[in-house]
Amino acid sequence: MVDTTIEVLIQALNNYLTVHGKRIISFLKLTNQQKVMIEIRALYRYFTPSIKYTRLEDVIKELIAKNVTEIGDTEIILKTKNSDAYLEVPIPYIENVIK
Repeated sequence: MVDTTIEVLIQALNNYLTVHGKRIISFLKLTNQQKVMIEIRALYRYFTPSIKYTRLEDVIKELIAKNVTEIGDTEIILKTKNSDAYLEVPIPYIENVIK
């Protein structure tokens, strides 16, 4: 079940990065950073609802409830601060998505 949840999150992230990835990489390289923090709210527009998950928020709540921080084998980290959730995404992952 976690794998399906992670796949749904990864799909939303990949959709987002397909649109914004080149710009994000440019900013990261200009500022000499190796990863970016993407707020989950930025992915809402790129999320495709399913029967099980009608909202991206449901996906995140399930992952947090299961104490999932590492998103599969991607080196992406799910972090929370206050009531907000973020994904820490490394440059190589972004470059792979936009190829």
